[in-house]
Amino acid sequence: MELLDFPPETFRRMIDYLVSGAGVIESWKLRGVCRNFDQEISENILAIQPMGAFRSHLASRLLSEPENMKHYLAYHVKNPRDVFLELLTKIREMVEYVTKELETENDCQDRNILLEVCACVADTCRYTGDLLWTSEPDLCYEPWLTFRNEWRQKQCESPGSGLDWHEKFIAALSVRAYGLVARLLPDTPRYLRQSVWDYPISAAVRLGDSEMITLMLDVLDQEKSKIWKRNQMLDSDSIYNIQVGVSHSITNNHAEMTALLLEYLHDYKFLTNKPFYHEWVKLAIDCQNNESLKSLLQVTAEDSPYHIVNRTFEQGCRKGSLNIVKTLLKYGQVQLHSSSSTSSALAASIRSGTVDMVREVVEAGADIDYAMTTHRIARRPTITSLEYAIHIKKYDVVAYLIECRAKVPSESIWPSRGKILKVLQKAVEERKKKSKTSKAAKIAK
Repeated sequence: MELLDFPPETFRRMIDYLVSGAGVIESWKLRGVCRNFDQEISENILAIQPMGAFRSHLASRLLSEPENMKHYLAYHVKNPRDVFLELLTKIREMVEYVTKELETENDCQDRNILLEVCACVADTCRYTGDLLWTSEPDLCYEPWLTFRNEWRQKQCESPGSGLDWHEKFIAALSVRAYGLVARLLPDTPRYLRQSVWDYPISAAVRLGDSEMITLMLDVLDQEKSKIWKRNQMLDSDSIYNIQVGVSHSITNNHAEMTALLLEYLHDYKFLTNKPFYHEWVKLAIDCQNNESLKSLLQVTAEDSPYHIVNRTFEQGCRKGSLNIVKTLLKYGQVQLHSSSSTSSALAASIRSGTVDMVREVVEAGADIDYAMTTHRIARRPTITSLEYAIHIKKYDVVAYLIECRAKVPSESIWPSRGKILKVLQKAVEERKKKSKTSKAAKIAK
């Protein structure tokens, strides 16, 4: 008898035996055998397996994926197993709230509201795992442990007490109920108290909902006081706080979100002096998010480009993205050459980049024969970029700088053997020939 020909209940028991015996990770790999395996194994792992099945690092990573956590929450809202109930109760209240609102707008047809809300919770609840499982105090940061226990106690003491403003917003965001959000915004609290949910704008960024962000910031734009609006966008406990949202948009490679949020900050040029702005630039480089980096650098005034410190430029070179280096050179203010090897973009590109990056710096206007007096090469009072490349054995860079007619140093610092020695010898010979040819041409004239 074929395996898939067994009655459904028998097949499910066999899958449960497989998952319990092989473990969550090994069973998860078997989902690709066929469509039935995918569905049944996924359901067994996410709906039936106890908390202990996810104790290993690899198993716990399954639930760190929002897509998996979405289904885990949806299954356990319907049939809780080995989890704390407070968060699941809150999800149920959120589903009831938005379902009632959507029914008045006839917008519930062919929609799985529970799954939509669970998807949003998986993305925007800051401590989903801790709220569902963690009970050991040693595993929690003390202030968070205190807050979590207070939150649970409040839910236990007054179950079904209703949703606060933040929870209503998250529920409305989950189903993209723009009309409902528009009705919620006039009742916005001045400040958000500590919550298990992400900031409203950050939550919208996580879900890629640019329309929700536009709706919220358009409401903020209606305020008359520019200073008050600025503070609302920068205060950590404001519903309009965008700092974390920009970081999320960069990390998740939502370049259009980065550009949208920065557009609202365009009038506040002082932002480039803020520590978080520098962190955004470094984060975009780390994530190799070139479009977000471009948006960040273009936010500054055209006549006063953002100054890229050499450490940041070298970080871009080290990450190995030529596009990042091009963006830094084009839209930022970079010190192309300097008397110090730690302040020179050319030296940084030689030290940490590729020959293509060195070429970009040279073509941007760096002086390849500029003498560096501050460096780490012993017994050399001054060095040029070519000498620096020779010292750190960058053959491709040496060859390129020679092509650019860089001054060849004295033989005393040449290597004793290898490709670099040969390219230097060849360069000297070719230049001697050209010198003789030019002298002969002058005599002939």
